[in-house]
Amino acid sequence: MKKKILLLNTNYYDDIFTASKVRAAISNATPPLGLITIAGPLLEAGCNVEILNLNIVKDYIKKLIERLKEFQPDFVGITATTPTIKKAYELSDIIKSINNHIIVVAGGPHPSALPMEVLQESSFDCVVRGEGDIIFRRLIVEGISQAIPNLFFKKDNNIVESFDQNFFVENLDSIPFPPYHLIDIKQYRQPEISCRRNPVAYMETSRGCFARCIYCNKNIFGYKIRMKSVERVLGEMEFLLKLGFKEIHIIDDIFTADMKRAYQICEEIIKKNMQFSWYPRGGIRVDRVDKELLAVMKRAGCYRIPFGIESGSQKVLDSINKKITLEQAENAVKCAKDAQMEVECYFMLGLPEENEEDI
Repeated sequence: MKKKILLLNTNYYDDIFTASKVRAAISNATPPLGLITIAGPLLEAGCNVEILNLNIVKDYIKKLIERLKEFQPDFVGITATTPTIKKAYELSDIIKSINNHIIVVAGGPHPSALPMEVLQESSFDCVVRGEGDIIFRRLIVEGISQAIPNLFFKKDNNIVESFDQNFFVENLDSIPFPPYHLIDIKQYRQPEISCRRNPVAYMETSRGCFARCIYCNKNIFGYKIRMKSVERVLGEMEFLLKLGFKEIHIIDDIFTADMKRAYQICEEIIKKNMQFSWYPRGGIRVDRVDKELLAVMKRAGCYRIPFGIESGSQKVLDSINKKITLEQAENAVKCAKDAQMEVECYFMLGLPEENEEDI
């Protein structure tokens, strides 16, 4: 019998986003790419998979209970960030109250950062730390086992861990195309400030980052850079366009980590005359662009460049190990503007050694 897997996107607290445009922008704008990506290997393994995004339903508790009773999953996977972790605990409790035999698995940024704490504080059975594509599939196929890397689980009132900081998905081309058919893409609409054409697909072409900025979560999700081949990237883009997406937002840590590869991707988009809007939403470093690359990105349909600058103080940049200079930042922004790109700059407040004058 096929295993049944229900994947949940934790909803945001109403009291944070009530009467705020931010709530509307987040709740119904962003396809849950993480869950969709995890679903791919599960489908390959012969599982029956459903995705329930609780951000786009009105009565999320009622909807969850309905799906639990109708679908009767064997496993439920819940992704959570720090702002939503308490909500994830609530969802796990609801699931266990409906059927205590369902194995409830936590994943995402917060559980990956604090797996032991999450298991101690909640009714979750397991935590998948870091990249969940392969780990979650192995959990379903093999069952709960210490042989599975980066799986934390409860056993006999103790917590068993199999931490392996060197375990990554090495060959990203081996990951199935994201099964977007599991969601209704018509339900997702980005606000005008975020895109030019709806619907928008999120896409990753690489994972990892060579930088060692002190604030980043790469020490959890992995510094090692792995890239999809140019052929795979173009194939996935064509796949998304056939599904009806009009714009693609690339969420890589550094899309231009390999500037030659980024250039090749853009050249292929131009050669194939692929008509869509896009930009590297994950942001790029100011030391990983030049005039030639920006020019070909523009010709390939890229209209916006977000730069992760973080601070206008060199002292603060040095304190966070950013490894860039203000001169590089100014030059990168100028080059992007010369290429007739929209420019976004990401900044952080409250960084080490920062004072009011720096802000």
